[in-house]
Amino acid sequence: MLRGFHTILSENESIESFLKKRQVKNAWQITETLQSELQQANGGKTNARNLFSLNFEKSALKRLNMALRWLVRNDGIVDFGVWKLLNPSQLYIPLDVHTSNVSRELGLLQRKQNDRRAVEELTAILREFCPEDPVKYDFALFGIGVMGKM
Repeated sequence: MLRGFHTILSENESIESFLKKRQVKNAWQITETLQSELQQANGGKTNARNLFSLNFEKSALKRLNMALRWLVRNDGIVDFGVWKLLNPSQLYIPLDVHTSNVSRELGLLQRKQNDRRAVEELTAILREFCPEDPVKYDFALFGIGVMGKM
């Protein structure tokens, strides 16, 4: 993993500039692009599955979606907004058990599994409320779930 990131950073100003060159548009493309680069730097082998899901079609990519939220959004409180790679409108909700349970109880999410399709379904509904920043509802949904007030 470190060899792969060393290769990326020796040839690019930052991980963000590397991803911009690859024209990634979402968390799944970021994961695939980084996974591929890490494998290439290691002769086709990698233990990056500890860092990234290897099943891009099914994974909710919660950790990466959360990291992207922090990097892309700028709320002046929690989210740093240091990356310009994506717009907040391109983000996906970081889906965990709390967020998904509350979303189901509110009728926002029909899918039973917490997977990529559930992330896309919930984010599409949240985009109807706020197309420019659908992820802004993350903390509220998560907080209600943690507090157990539903």
